[in-house]
Amino acid sequence: MKPDRVAYRVFMVGMVLSVLLLAASLLSNLLQLEPGFTSTVAVVSVGALISTPYAVVASMIIVSALNRDRNLLIVSATVLVVMIISLILGLTLRPS
Repeated sequence: MKPDRVAYRVFMVGMVLSVLLLAASLLSNLLQLEPGFTSTVAVVSVGALISTPYAVVASMIIVSALNRDRNLLIVSATVLVVMIISLILGLTLRPS
């Protein structure tokens, strides 16, 4: 399994999913459907977009473990830890 192909596929799935959900949200808004539904779909779309890089790095960890590529595994795990720490710090230290 090539790591670059896996990363590409995960990025594409995340992007397409996010775009489709955002388009559904916009269409729902244009058709004046339930406002709660529209905002929920928009939030899920943004969540999918934000979580895509985390999924890519997690998939890199899995691929590197399957390929027994220790260097890529260490780098990917370090990147994921830094991303998670920055997410936690961003959520906890934001102004109210």
